Amino acid sequence: MFKVLVTASDYPQLVRNYLKYCSYRRMVDQTGKLDLTNITFFHPTTLLPLLILMQKIDDTSIILPRNPDIANYIKIMKRQQTSQGQMTYVSMQLTGQPQEKQIILDRINELGKDVEVVAKNPDAFSLIVYELIQNIYEHSGFKVAYVLAQKYPRISKLEICFVDDGITIPGSFEKIGLRYEKQEHHKAIHDALNGLSSKKEEGRGTGLTNVSRIVKEGFKGEMFLVSGFGAVYLAGSKEPVYYKLDEATSFSGTLVSIRAPLTAGKINIYNVVR
Repeated sequence: MFKVLVTASDYPQLVRNYLKYCSYRRMVDQTGKLDLTNITFFHPTTLLPLLILMQKIDDTSIILPRNPDIANYIKIMKRQQTSQGQMTYVSMQLTGQPQEKQIILDRINELGKDVEVVAKNPDAFSLIVYELIQNIYEHSGFKVAYVLAQKYPRISKLEICFVDDGITIPGSFEKIGLRYEKQEHHKAIHDALNGLSSKKEEGRGTGLTNVSRIVKEGFKGEMFLVSGFGAVYLAGSKEPVYYKLDEATSFSGTLVSIRAPLTAGKINIYNVVR
C-alpha cells in the first residue's frame, strides 16, 4: 500500500510521534526558535530526531521545557554517551566504537529483565541491536546518531528507536549505482526490506529484512522507518504502508522505531529469519 504522508490525518502512534518532530522542525524554520516550554513527555520517535536538530542550531535558540525533569532528561541525552533513568529507559549517543553495541544491548537486557519479551528473546534483541547499529556504523556516514529504549508498563509496550543523520538508504544504494529519485525513496525502502542489498559494501538490505520479520512476525509488533523522502509502517500481519514524503516530512538520515508488546512470548528467530 502506498500513501502520501501529510500532517492532518489519523496515523498510528509511531507515525504521529514522528510528525510531532516534523512540527518542531517547522517551528525552527519559521521562527528560528525551538520552544519546548510546555512539553511534559517525549516519545523516542520524537525526541531522537529532535536531538539531532538541536545539534545543528544554536543553544540560545532552544527554550527547554518548564518541567525540570524533562529539561534534565534532554540535557542528559545531549551531553552523555550513555544514560539510564529509574529502569524505564536507556540511551546512548553513538560514536562508532565497537563496544557500544554490547553496552546498549546489556542495558536493554537490564531494562527488560522483568519484561517477558526481552527476558525470553535475548537472541532476537541481540540481532536487532547489532544489525541496526552496524548499519549506522558501516553505511550511514553519520555525524550524530542515537539509540533510545523506553518501556511503558501502563500500555504494555517496549519502544526502541535508532536514528542517524547519515546518507539515507537511497544514498547507500546510490553509492553502488542504484539511483532512486526523491519521489521513489519509498521504493528504495521497499527494496531494502525485501532483500535488495548494496552488496559491494554489504548494504542495509539483509539486516533490515531480518529485523522487520522479527518485529512483525515474531513479536507481532510495529516498526516505522523513515529515510530521506520515503517511509514505511509495518504492524503484525497487516499489509505494509509505504509513504512518499515532502520537504516538510522528509528526514536527512534514517530513523527506525520499533514497538513490541511487553508480554510477547519466546520466539524462534530461525523460524522467522530466512
